[in-house]
Amino acid sequence: MSRRNLYFFLLILAVVIPVALALWFTIERGPAKLAFKEKTFSSLKGWGADDQSEAFVAFLKSCQTLTAKPALGIPERFQTVGYVLAFAEVCRVADEGKGAFTASGAAARTFFEEYFTPYQLKVGRKKLGQLTGYYEPLLEASLRPDPGYPVPLYLNPDDQITIDLGKFRDSLKGTTLTGRLEGDELVPYYSREEIEGGALAGQGLEFIWVKDPINAFFLQVQGSGRAKLPDGSFIGIGYAGKNGHTYTSIGRVMVEEGIMELEDVSLQTIRAWLEDNPDQLERMLNQNASYVFFRPLEDGAGPFGKSEAALTPGRSLAIDPRFIPLGLPLWIAGEKPSLTNPAEDNEAFNQLLIAQDVGGAIKGELRADVFWGFGENAEILAGHMNHEGAFYLLIPKTVSLEN
Repeated sequence: MSRRNLYFFLLILAVVIPVALALWFTIERGPAKLAFKEKTFSSLKGWGADDQSEAFVAFLKSCQTLTAKPALGIPERFQTVGYVLAFAEVCRVADEGKGAFTASGAAARTFFEEYFTPYQLKVGRKKLGQLTGYYEPLLEASLRPDPGYPVPLYLNPDDQITIDLGKFRDSLKGTTLTGRLEGDELVPYYSREEIEGGALAGQGLEFIWVKDPINAFFLQVQGSGRAKLPDGSFIGIGYAGKNGHTYTSIGRVMVEEGIMELEDVSLQTIRAWLEDNPDQLERMLNQNASYVFFRPLEDGAGPFGKSEAALTPGRSLAIDPRFIPLGLPLWIAGEKPSLTNPAEDNEAFNQLLIAQDVGGAIKGELRADVFWGFGENAEILAGHMNHEGAFYLLIPKTVSLEN
């Protein structure tokens, strides 16, 4: 073989072999799946130091809503009669013994240890997941149109059509499509830009008007909040639905555009940039085509998660229900921002939480969002939390898992 032919032969090998290997890994092995590794409670970092009575109360709230809707938020691998019956049984035990189990953190811990088995979640070699936070923002608003309150919030429109694609193809289970009819054709529902441009005006869907467009946007990101009215009274604002468009993080857009570095992105830095660049505000907010619709709540009621249970600060968790069942407890071993210096310092976060909510940005096996509640501290924690942590799912002991 001539030197020239040898050169071309080696060049072809250099191109073909990596492609062939990539195809082999994709076709033969496929993507790594969520695996469950059984653990003991004594191996969970900080397990004995956590006051789990708060988590028990949150768990009981989920029991009260989910046992009435056993099919809500259950991933495919848990869609068995055995799991549904096991969850109902631990809920029955919790309800009957709630007086004793809420007496102390130790009593609640006994309940979880007796009726659950902890499993560490991992995907391939990846054992740590991403933890972020969310909270209830406070907005200034009016129940009547007013030039000082220019941003309307909308009720869920009646012309939305949501299709469960899993009914048409097994590979699309858990996937929905939201649109509207335009003649005989189903088209995507209005985007954020179209809605802000008046696509829903004149339909009587406005129920409250907000003073600040930036606060209105962050309310949509958080999913619920509270509004202070001109007379000093308050009203709760709860999640009602969304337009079906994919959520886009404007923080990530800012990184891609070179506006800030990834490590500098937080709710606080994003807000500061938007306030300092009013000429870019509309363009930047419209990068996120996803739009959330709301409903009024009595002040003090809720907020409510996807499980329809009222959320508990520091104990409620938003997860991806394609992988983790709503209602189950999770032990999180990681870190959270320090309240004294949240941009620089962290502290241990080893705590039992309950999967009670979902979120547009919460996608993936090892992804979760901690609900921090209402107030300044909640905003600090939610705004700065972007940490890694180990996830341990507590599953009723009578449920058999096969990886």
